[in-house]
Amino acid sequence: MTAIVLLIIVALTLIFFEILLPGGILGLLAVICWLTASWLAVSNYGAIAGILVFMGTVVVGVILVFIEFKLLEHTRMGKSFFLSGKIDQRHAPQASPDEIIGKHGETLTRLNPTGIVRIDGKRYEARSNDGLMDANETVVVTAKDNFRLIVKKG
Repeated sequence: MTAIVLLIIVALTLIFFEILLPGGILGLLAVICWLTASWLAVSNYGAIAGILVFMGTVVVGVILVFIEFKLLEHTRMGKSFFLSGKIDQRHAPQASPDEIIGKHGETLTRLNPTGIVRIDGKRYEARSNDGLMDANETVVVTAKDNFRLIVKKG
């Protein structure tokens, strides 16, 4: 009886952690523990006990997952797992108009090789063609791709 209860507790614990660390391996191990506990109940106590262990574990597992999804999102740890913002766009906006090529600006962060630059008072993500650049260096925009500027020391 101790082995059955222990396997059920291990299975429910693995289901709990499978929700937090998805990947399938913990869920597979939980199913193996669950089926082993049911098989031990059938072999030691009969078919009725095996069915009760099987169904009871399923019900408790479903309740655990439901509680975890409903309560976890309201905890500080759970908020880091769930998307809380609204996504408005289907794609990232273009980095800038074509007229920005040739303009001078300054690095706001280190370009390693990417970082943030300010051109005409606006912030842009940029990639350096001249390797690493520290913050507060002068740059010139040489090109752009869809989402960032290409800059060099200027």
